Amino acid sequence: MAFYVLRFLNSAKKLSNERSFFYRNDVIVKRMADIYRKKLKVIDTFSFDEFISSAAHDEEAVAFFVKTKIDLDDYSEWVIEKCYEKNIPVILKDDFLNVPFNIRHANMISNDIADKSNIILNYCVTNNRRNLALYGLNPRSNADTKLAEGIYQRWTALDIDDIYTVVNGLDSCYESFFENRDKYDVVILVNDLVAVDLIERLKHSDPEYIEKTFFIGSMNSLLSRLYYPSLTSSSYKQTSGAIMLYRLYELCVKNRNDFGSVNIMLKNYFTSRDTTANIPFEQSTDCFKPTNRKLNFDSSVEEIETPEIPIMIESMLSSIDLNDLKIIGMLIRGKTALEIAESLFMSLSSVKHKMSNLYRLLDVKRKKDFIDTVKPYINLKYLDDYIKEQSTCLLYTSDAADDK
Repeated sequence: MAFYVLRFLNSAKKLSNERSFFYRNDVIVKRMADIYRKKLKVIDTFSFDEFISSAAHDEEAVAFFVKTKIDLDDYSEWVIEKCYEKNIPVILKDDFLNVPFNIRHANMISNDIADKSNIILNYCVTNNRRNLALYGLNPRSNADTKLAEGIYQRWTALDIDDIYTVVNGLDSCYESFFENRDKYDVVILVNDLVAVDLIERLKHSDPEYIEKTFFIGSMNSLLSRLYYPSLTSSSYKQTSGAIMLYRLYELCVKNRNDFGSVNIMLKNYFTSRDTTANIPFEQSTDCFKPTNRKLNFDSSVEEIETPEIPIMIESMLSSIDLNDLKIIGMLIRGKTALEIAESLFMSLSSVKHKMSNLYRLLDVKRKKDFIDTVKPYINLKYLDDYIKEQSTCLLYTSDAADDK
């Protein structure tokens, strides 16, 4: 069974310059491949011609698109149409799309925005937090605008001036918010990466504001867990996304001629952490019904600034294994390559190879530069806790496999 992952690149840029946009989709594909590794062959391809030459003769071929640009360009739309003509099913994440076209040509894995909006608003109301801001919105991102509209339609006290966009850059977004910050007791972040960027800025400008304000992200990324303060988040489970992606793939393979398209909406979960004082989420039956209010943003801006370092770190964290995480922790603690090799029972050459790969993922060449880059974003206690948890999971999985 062949699952083709198509990555769309700017022709003028090399792959290394585009890697930061892979993180979210790659996690789901990687998790799916881990779960179904005996049933599935994941094939990366960067050339449409290369893909068609292989997939057109494969009755089990399905294309999954990974975006590497903020929006969907004409070429990507053309590729989807060509896949449809050749009866090759296409699966997209909902954050891939930003221009309208015949959606029946593609299957979707979507985040249930109504569910996410209700969960966030219920949590705020339950904790008597009613002064909301929405921060970091990119008008060219379908995921951002859908979340903003979901909150805006259900919380009528949210004014258009309470939504801070990155149209004029991250600095401008932050400056506008900072001037008005005392109006808000909750800041909803369109993703965890702008959340980390915002909190890093506030650490230097107004650290007390971090303590008294709720910050709620919307990705539940690994960075949100390892960062200090750890970031509260509302999102679907990545394992659920991986399982549903595989189920949709199976459906496309076995019944591709029996349906037009399928849209799977993933349920959201609320994970409370430091940025909401670790106050647990209490399930509520309250439902915030949407109004007819609409948001209109200028999406014609060609270049949108993104929080580069948080994106690179999350991309790195999404693509490495448990030993790499252990190496990162030991590097931050000042251990040498030899000490790391002895601690992990690895050869010195293997450790050096892994270190070089970590440096490459963050586009640095020296150990000092690597440590200086990751140290502000990774809390060692949280990293140790995560490694311990994952080690236990691996041990349990191994024991279960042995029992079979």
